[in-house]
Amino acid sequence: MQKYKSKIDWWLIIVLTGSSLLLLTLVYSNFDSQNLHANIIFSVLLSSLALVVWLPIPTTYYVVDSEILKIHSIFLKWEIPLSSIEKIEETSDSLSAPALSLDRIKIEYKKDGIHKSIMVSPRNKTEFIKQVS
Repeated sequence: MQKYKSKIDWWLIIVLTGSSLLLLTLVYSNFDSQNLHANIIFSVLLSSLALVVWLPIPTTYYVVDSEILKIHSIFLKWEIPLSSIEKIEETSDSLSAPALSLDRIKIEYKKDGIHKSIMVSPRNKTEFIKQVS
């Protein structure tokens, strides 16, 4: 069983950092010395949201074992039998996917007779492709 972390693009780090800083700036700018309870609630909520913005980074990864490719991203999970994979190709498609980089691999497979595809962005694409092929 091999675990692959998602590759992360630099622009995504900038977006996540900017979003977190914006949320924390909102906490600071809306601080009202007259209403301590509201300040605490507002601060906790926005600070928690600033942390949630970063949740995809530690939770997006791919696991390949002898028979199944498991894809994890936040609370979403996919299991694709390796025998159902029909085509693997590199892509830079920007459609929503469990991938933190635009340097992606598109995996086409068949599930219950229906053609499907999913995109992933493992750090070591060459090794990943060898293992799922």
